[in-house]
Amino acid sequence: MNRVSRIGLFVCLLLLLGMRLFDVASDPFFRHPPKPHGDGVDYEQISWNLSIGRGFAFDWGNPDWRPVYLEDERASEYSTQLSRFTPYHLTTARPPLLPFAIATSYRIFGRNGDGWSAIRCFNASLLALSGTISVWLAIRLLFQLGFPPIVAYTGGLGTLLLACFDRTTSTYASDFLTEPMALAWTQLFALVLAITIQSANSAPDGSRRSAKMYKWSWLVLGVLFGALILTRSIAVLMLPGMALLVAYSFPPRIDDSTLDKYSLGTSVRRWRWSLLVALTAIAFSSPWWIRNCIVLERWMPLGTQGATTLLGGYSDESLRAYGEWQPAPEQQLRLEMESNAEYLSAPNEVAKEILINEEASKRVRGWIREHLADLPELAVGRAYQLWSPFTGKSLVWKLAMVMGLIAVFAYRMRDGVWLIGIPVLTTLIVMGLYSTGNRFMVPCYGLLYTLAGIGIGSFVGSVGKIWARRSDNTRPSPCNKAE
Repeated sequence: MNRVSRIGLFVCLLLLLGMRLFDVASDPFFRHPPKPHGDGVDYEQISWNLSIGRGFAFDWGNPDWRPVYLEDERASEYSTQLSRFTPYHLTTARPPLLPFAIATSYRIFGRNGDGWSAIRCFNASLLALSGTISVWLAIRLLFQLGFPPIVAYTGGLGTLLLACFDRTTSTYASDFLTEPMALAWTQLFALVLAITIQSANSAPDGSRRSAKMYKWSWLVLGVLFGALILTRSIAVLMLPGMALLVAYSFPPRIDDSTLDKYSLGTSVRRWRWSLLVALTAIAFSSPWWIRNCIVLERWMPLGTQGATTLLGGYSDESLRAYGEWQPAPEQQLRLEMESNAEYLSAPNEVAKEILINEEASKRVRGWIREHLADLPELAVGRAYQLWSPFTGKSLVWKLAMVMGLIAVFAYRMRDGVWLIGIPVLTTLIVMGLYSTGNRFMVPCYGLLYTLAGIGIGSFVGSVGKIWARRSDNTRPSPCNKAE
């Protein structure tokens, strides 16, 4: 990348950062606690306990935690959270990285307007970084397709405009949710993978230094994917598919017999390094999983949230809502458990959460057995919700994304398949679990912006080639001029 390109990307970063900071600073909640709807208050509750040294826990009834909500001008909107008086207990119901980030902000700035605004500025910075990576990926891949600089930079500009003006991602920066952080981990994963593949394609065959570089690149990829898992637990279900994508994307040309101990043959080498990514991600996440098992005193590495939440996706209410997750089934279950003798006699809150989890799992299995014929409809509805909306500006850039996908397959770009591969993996997982609008797709939006930029660039490049051909055909030949 030349100096001009680096300056251009730096300008993109500054532009996106300025726009995202303006967005969060303009939001009415900028210097207020997290918004009352969604999981933001749950994450904030855990973060407060972490910040005062009480561990990863809930303590809804603590009088020291409640005043910032009771005294807020929107106190009435927090009635659901303020109606909880569950005593202090360690929890496994949320992944750890976002609460630790919020707790760090509290330790530095305090649990006040400065601390809350710092978290939102941090989210804005993650979105700006993610958008800049999308622009770089689009330009790099268009160059790789053989398009001239003007076409590549046109695609990069299209990607930048999407990152600037699409509101889907920017709306999450103003709350305490995992989407901005998950998007950043996904983009960094894609960036490191792209750099590794580019280095592999340009490295001289037989270089031991290059082989070692690839090895450490896969370790970095594993850590980044592990961080994604610790930000959104659902990402663990993507591990097998992610390993397949890495193995497929890895270029065969670097496998050379002169690499001595690094030479295991093309196919073995790919699978070895893709397995290394997966194992590194598992190793990075393992301490947290072990902690969950210790807290729950049983084999539940992902905690108690999964099955309980799944109840909202496999229910009559969800079926009527075309696969959209519904809170009513879980609320009804918790209400019923209040009169359950075993639940009431449980020794602590952790034991109660386990009982709720087990009962939720039983109900999910029972519902599935009774509604086997409805499962295809449910899966299709979830996929539709995940990729929606399909109107206005959203429809236009998704059509550009389809053009980018066509270009990737038309030019047989092995190392471009992961641009759509990760969103496809996300779609398959959501079809099997539940949807919450397009929230689960937000971490993939950077990749989709890149695909749309490739679509814009390849369209402009193709039109330019057609125009050039027509100009050549209509230009008089030298013989005709002589006559």
